[in-house]
Amino acid sequence: MAPADTRKEGSAYDLSLAICILAASGMLPTDELDQYIMMGELSLDGNLERVKGVLPMAINARDDGFKGIILPKQNAEEVGVISGLEVYGLENMRQVVSFLGNRYNPKPFKVDLERIFHRQTNHFGSDFSEVKGQSRAKRALEIAASGSHNLIILYMV
Repeated sequence: MAPADTRKEGSAYDLSLAICILAASGMLPTDELDQYIMMGELSLDGNLERVKGVLPMAINARDDGFKGIILPKQNAEEVGVISGLEVYGLENMRQVVSFLGNRYNPKPFKVDLERIFHRQTNHFGSDFSEVKGQSRAKRALEIAASGSHNLIILYMV
């Protein structure tokens, strides 16, 4: 695996190596292989397992002009936020081979950012409407929060 002087460790290359072996032996068409980046750990039963470091790899894939990325289903949401790159989160080696052989056509994974942000930003347990008075303390908290700053409030009796 080139470049030889770059250290490679972990199991993230299991899927790409297995696909290369199948393509080199003529068991898999090679028409679209150069359009996809593939990452994933292969378990002994052929299932794809989650790997670390997929987000930077996906960003580089997009910047290098790749059409898409094929990775474990568990990693799809992490990479689905990148625009301009088709993300295919698949479950096992059989799905990957079927996809590359044009016998399985899953839809690219897309993250619904609006739904995620709405879910996370509009559910507060409490807010300043419950605080009576303390206008200076509330103002200090608002300013600190708007600038992502820390704040220490000392309470003196």
